[in-house]
Amino acid sequence: MFLSSLFKKPEHEISILFDISSRSVGGALLKLSRDGKPKILYTARLAIPFLKSPDSKELVSETLSALTKVVGVLEKEGIAHLTFTEFKQHKIRELFLVFSSPWYISQTKIARMEKEKPFTFTEGMLKEMLEHEKTVHEKAAALDKNTIDLFEQKVIQVKLNGYETSKPFGQTAYFAEANIFSSFIDSLLLKQVKDIALRSFHPKRFEIHSFPGVAYSVLRDIFPGSNDFLIVDVGGETTEISLVKTGGLLETFSFPIGYNQTLREISRTLEVSQDIALSSLSLFLDGKTFIKTAGKIEDVIRGKQKEWNNSFQNALLNFSEQGVIPSLIYLIAGMPFTNLFDGALKMPRSDGKILDPKNIKPLEQQTLSLHYERSGAGEGDLFLSLETVFLNKIFSKE
Repeated sequence: MFLSSLFKKPEHEISILFDISSRSVGGALLKLSRDGKPKILYTARLAIPFLKSPDSKELVSETLSALTKVVGVLEKEGIAHLTFTEFKQHKIRELFLVFSSPWYISQTKIARMEKEKPFTFTEGMLKEMLEHEKTVHEKAAALDKNTIDLFEQKVIQVKLNGYETSKPFGQTAYFAEANIFSSFIDSLLLKQVKDIALRSFHPKRFEIHSFPGVAYSVLRDIFPGSNDFLIVDVGGETTEISLVKTGGLLETFSFPIGYNQTLREISRTLEVSQDIALSSLSLFLDGKTFIKTAGKIEDVIRGKQKEWNNSFQNALLNFSEQGVIPSLIYLIAGMPFTNLFDGALKMPRSDGKILDPKNIKPLEQQTLSLHYERSGAGEGDLFLSLETVFLNKIFSKE
């Protein structure tokens, strides 16, 4: 009895999560649970300062600065908050980073194993397939003197003899296929982020994930009937599209247009600051804009929506090798930008066709709130909430 309790895994852990995108940097203290919903104990988010024109070096600098400040808030205020809860004696065991576009690149490959005679598929065989893909990357990086690090490998889907299975180990097959989703990041940027995140916290476990893999995993769980769909994640400077078919994440593609382009144009047109531009956009989308500015803002919004829609349609051409593109779209933007890009998706295409509005599903906080608990009142953080649900899924299966 004593030994079994000694080696028993804890029922919950206190963890830290950082969400890094081109729009902002968020942080959260979490309670992950093996047999229940996770709980968000404390959150902080800092917007990345509005850049008058996109500049990669300045964006990196401002993002690292924002991360430093969010780390400071969690260290001083978040940890202090825990002292007034039942978790005051708990140490931070795990730290997670989730990157959104444009901070990484990703690819999906189909690894294949085939033998002349039937074989029993094992966990070791799957690890061998993963290791082979990792070795291929390392060799290519060495030849190119590349400064890109592989930070994530996920097995999205396993097929035996052409059929998907959630329990492949121990089954007999002639050939096996593994859909492997890999993400890569600039080595220097990763080092800088890790240095900042680990400066104040010293977890026993440190993991990095990319947002498409996180969103794919959660959406498949909370909408189990959906096997073919697009995930459209709209950030400040970029939009990333993920293609899911027959339940597998097949490809991702991004283009350099987000919501900041609309805010910049409103700011220039009205000759106002970023904050006022954002406020004006929110008021307009809520139907509350003052008459004297309504026409100007509408012209900007309609023009930017059309520009974004054209880029979105062109981006879909990159998926043409995968056959018919799914009509179901899960839109992830956060308010008020959800309304902005929901409207953009519903605009007529160049060929005059219009998406069926019923196939556009904006991801809402209300939907995610069914899958986690939260300390305090008020609306939660859409992105931190989604990532928390994902991390709890991993924790509960360990």
